[in-house]
Amino acid sequence: MVCPNCQAENRPDRKFCAQCGSALAAACPSCGAANQPGERFCGECGTALTDAPAFRAAAGQAAVPPAAERRLVSVLFADLVGFTSLSDMRDPEDVRDLLTRYFETSREVVGRYGGTVDKFIGDAVVAVWGTPTAHEDDAERAVRAGFDLTDAVAALGKQMNGTPLALRAAVGSGQAAVVIGAAGQGMVAGDLVNTASRLQAAALPGGLLVDERTYQASNRSILFEPVGEQNLKGKALPVPAFRALRVVAARRGGGRSERLEPPFTGRDEELRLLKELFHASAEQRKAMHAQMKARMEAEGLPYGERTMTYNSRLAQEIGKWADTQPGGDAIHDAFFRAYFVEARDISRPEVMLEIVKQVGLSVDAAREVLEKRTFKDAVDADWKLSRQYGVTGVPTFVVGGQGVVGAQPYEVLEQLVREGRQGASARR
Repeated sequence: MVCPNCQAENRPDRKFCAQCGSALAAACPSCGAANQPGERFCGECGTALTDAPAFRAAAGQAAVPPAAERRLVSVLFADLVGFTSLSDMRDPEDVRDLLTRYFETSREVVGRYGGTVDKFIGDAVVAVWGTPTAHEDDAERAVRAGFDLTDAVAALGKQMNGTPLALRAAVGSGQAAVVIGAAGQGMVAGDLVNTASRLQAAALPGGLLVDERTYQASNRSILFEPVGEQNLKGKALPVPAFRALRVVAARRGGGRSERLEPPFTGRDEELRLLKELFHASAEQRKAMHAQMKARMEAEGLPYGERTMTYNSRLAQEIGKWADTQPGGDAIHDAFFRAYFVEARDISRPEVMLEIVKQVGLSVDAAREVLEKRTFKDAVDADWKLSRQYGVTGVPTFVVGGQGVVGAQPYEVLEQLVREGRQGASARR
């Protein structure tokens, strides 16, 4: 490859000229894809390349050395486990397809949380948060991306003829030398990247380790367990490390419960699909809706594509009234199906009265309940009690002042009962 600045000959795989240091390929500032010197627009995403150093050099302008500065960043270093031996047993085209999908998945997941893929090193990915755009929760974003990426790689293996595939990952936070405007060309360097790489090597397959600074910045939203000080190659002192277990709150700790925090057990694939559905485009959502519908049908469960949320307060009052009528229990399943499966607006009186009729209850009596708000106080009492117990979702289990929200495995419910009884005994 000929340098557009000094005309020196360089190896085809070089990114910078060995003689003058000019960029040999213009990295797209948007997607990081490499482009030939002199090209005006990125061949991958169409972004203008006129400010790239390689373009300026090809146009006869003086190559401007990239500016570097120290910034507080978070670095995610992730590496495929056993990829070398896997490559030996696979057809080269299959390996290429696997790596291509892995790289695409990595860019998608990292971008989802506002990060930038700095570079790929063989089958390892290095991503950074804090540059070019910084957020207060960059460390937390990096950890969340690490979770999603390890899950996505495991799912990718299942999709590729059941190939066992796992990722080891680590996140480090701190000061690093950042090259401004060098996306896709090694924009971050320093001891922080090396530490993240060494820490990643200490993680279990499918695991995610973080350093102490990342732990301190994200432990309101992420549940960790300490794994002790790690003696990392090249580090004079041991590095305290923490294993990231799961997300337990919204961004920056919002909505975190002080009660039991049970894991989402046995539904990892479903949780991954829900995350992808949340972040997907309109076309991707259609495809994933079809996947979810097929899964629900396989379990014998109804599934609808509800896109609106309706006020169900009056429906609750009708439900309380129905509980006083013979056969009134049927109204609850009917309301559930109408709202979650058929996407009907159950806040409308005519819809509620139609459902009342379907289950064989008196329409006239139900209309009177709606007009006079006969069961308003009863529903208010239910809401007051729910707030006292900390109920935030359905179902919620409460024992002795302790509670868990959502469907839970037997072990979690057993722990709830045990701790609830202990709490009740201590208050006697």
